[in-house]
Amino acid sequence: IDEGINFLDNARSYNDGQAERNMGKALGDGYRDKVFLMSKTRKRNGKEARQELEETLRNLGVDHIDLWHVHAIESEPDIKNAYADEGVLPVAIKAREEGLVRYIGFSGHDYPAVHASMIDHGHPWDAVQMPLNPLDYHHDLSFEKVVVPKAVENNIAILAMKTNGGGGILKGQSASAEDCQRYAMSLPVATVIRGMPTL
Repeated sequence: IDEGINFLDNARSYNDGQAERNMGKALGDGYRDKVFLMSKTRKRNGKEARQELEETLRNLGVDHIDLWHVHAIESEPDIKNAYADEGVLPVAIKAREEGLVRYIGFSGHDYPAVHASMIDHGHPWDAVQMPLNPLDYHHDLSFEKVVVPKAVENNIAILAMKTNGGGGILKGQSASAEDCQRYAMSLPVATVIRGMPTL
């Protein structure tokens, strides 16, 4: 944060909540107001998602998060469950009304068509998180080709992840980390989320 990184990505499912607890310790030093704080839920049932959200807030030691994602949307049943009356979306909307979250989004790793369908179901999502890297464009299942234009058209903030292909691009030496970062940032993204295992 001191070096200018101000978007913090997390999820309740990361290390069974330990990632949130670790981040919460860091935020306790007066950093909360300096960051945009995001977390996610993998729960598809609204009641369970609400319980996770409350645990996320406790883990992070905050009274609200800036962005809450319906995490890892990978199938039509995931979409149906998200939009259901007893699903995650109604709970997320209520949480926003209560001031527990500021924005609502979703994420996924593998299926651009599912992302597109999630948008087409009609909720005005604030954000969508997806893999975007130099190899994605050449893939039959390309997020850049299928989802990015739809997100732009619907004014949905695009969050790029897996910009190094989960590390695979660097291992294969197809491109450098710098090339991957520049590529992702050349797209119409709101931010680029990079996993960095070492300083």
